[in-house]
Amino acid sequence: MAETMKRLGLLWYLDYERDVESTPPGVQRVLAVAPGIPLIPEDTIRSMVAKAPGSYWMIGGEPNVKETGNQTPEEYSRMLNYYDGAVKKADPSARLVGPGVLNFDYTCGGCTGYQSGHSWLDGFRAAYKNLYGTEPPLDVWSIDSYDLDWYSLPMVNPQIIIDQLGGFRRYLDSIPELRGKPIWLAEFGVQWGYGSIDFKDDKAYSTDTLHVAEIKQYLV
Repeated sequence: MAETMKRLGLLWYLDYERDVESTPPGVQRVLAVAPGIPLIPEDTIRSMVAKAPGSYWMIGGEPNVKETGNQTPEEYSRMLNYYDGAVKKADPSARLVGPGVLNFDYTCGGCTGYQSGHSWLDGFRAAYKNLYGTEPPLDVWSIDSYDLDWYSLPMVNPQIIIDQLGGFRRYLDSIPELRGKPIWLAEFGVQWGYGSIDFKDDKAYSTDTLHVAEIKQYLV
């Protein structure tokens, strides 16, 4: 990991882990708190921040998707409030990042669907205000964005990601308390890089070749 990051000139990384002991020297890992696990005890948090002060903490991820984060706005609000108190008490220089909704207004084409990030965020803000009386105390607002259109393969339409980020930016800026808050695109990539798809034994495959040139253009 250290050599790869050095070769690429990277100083930060996110791998959805939080082991400060294994972080390579000279780089900073975003500490990730996964949904559905027991809350990290405060004494453990104090030990972590002593070894990695000023870290960014990624709280949860894709709460609007049942197959991944799967948290209600109320559940996420309570988790965020706990870490806001526990982490910031131990290290006021720490920063909280979240909630990492999957896309904003766009969901997917040709799939069973999931709650839009936009509607989940509305519910989250309402729940947090109802429980604690303020807007959520996130220092950075994160989002994952993917082209998920199974009707149009390969999934390499960059405009989808551009539109999600633009919509998310306008959304935050429409709220006085959140205007100008940083946004992180925590995840993006290619879910299916072939021009066709077939299924056999519950597995997806394609007789088409990987559309490497289109994928490169999409990612760049």
